Amino acid sequence: MKSMEELINAKYGKTNHYRVPDGYFDNLSAQVMERLPEKKQPVVDGGFRKFIRPMLYAACTIAAVFTVISLVNQNETHNDPIEATTVADANSAINDTYSDAIADYAMMDNIDIYACLESETN
Repeated sequence: MKSMEELINAKYGKTNHYRVPDGYFDNLSAQVMERLPEKKQPVVDGGFRKFIRPMLYAACTIAAVFTVISLVNQNETHNDPIEATTVADANSAINDTYSDAIADYAMMDNIDIYACLESETN
């Protein structure tokens, strides 16, 4: 019994039946380029857009700087220990501020804080 490859070779042979006409690839790129549609050049409006874009960037930058400055000043006025009447009040304000921030970060409630304080005293 002959294999499938031998049957195909016996019927069709080993010659390549696919051929390209002579000189086909010599001018193929020119023919393809002729068939492509013309590409339209975009119209660039340079006057107004060139002027307004840097102004917009500058305005956004200035707004961002003023926002950051106002947030920093607002945060400093609320937590300013210098406004305290005594040194003890200033230290207490600083400790309370940091303690509250640490407790919020650690997600501790009053019961957890009391348990920590009690374990430190024992």
